[in-house]
Amino acid sequence: GLMPLFGGLVGLLFGTLIGYVSTRRAGTTFAMISLGFGEMITAMTLIWVAFFNGEEGIQTDRMIGPEPFGVSFGPDIEVYYLIAAWSFLCIVAMYALTRTPFGRMSNAVRDNPERAEFIGYNTQRVRWQAFALSSFFAGVAGSLHALNYEHVGVETVSIAQSGTVLFMAYIGGVGSFIGPILGAILITFLNSVLSGVTEAWYLYLGLLFVSIVMFAPFGLAGIVMMHEPIWKTA
Repeated sequence: GLMPLFGGLVGLLFGTLIGYVSTRRAGTTFAMISLGFGEMITAMTLIWVAFFNGEEGIQTDRMIGPEPFGVSFGPDIEVYYLIAAWSFLCIVAMYALTRTPFGRMSNAVRDNPERAEFIGYNTQRVRWQAFALSSFFAGVAGSLHALNYEHVGVETVSIAQSGTVLFMAYIGGVGSFIGPILGAILITFLNSVLSGVTEAWYLYLGLLFVSIVMFAPFGLAGIVMMHEPIWKTA
């Protein structure tokens, strides 16, 4: 049950090291540096066969280890409750973080970095700390993924996986806390439904992404907030 915490701490460690380099630049340059690190890790999974086992990946066994309170995490329902519990804890922690001075400072650096730097904020340090903290939650998510599927392969760290996460955030709306959650729910639902109907479901996902960018730049959350006054009036 504590494996996701260990994964989060490992993510925090690597996020701190990589973020120290990548967050020295902002905007497109930061995105390209992050993409470069991601592609380097993807290549390592294929080159460093002795550790990552190449294209076959690493098989895991979630039943290894002690069984607290008789829970072995063998049945899928036990893994479901574990993922639900950790997801709830992470959502609460992230929301609490947004209510702190650091959370408000991060929003200021995101929305207007020039003004934030003018009033005395070290924007690079804020980006670095935010990058490290996000890496912690990414590490927790990666551990839960490994526990659920009992396999970690090149597809797990590929650019396609990173792109899917970005799609979730942008389709849901990056300007609000609930936006990426809505995007994750929608894309997971579409993956479960459309992937069984057609192999071209990524095409429809791309069309949805383009439509959101063109007609609803604030995402699904923006659409909801735009109609909030109407619902309150009704």
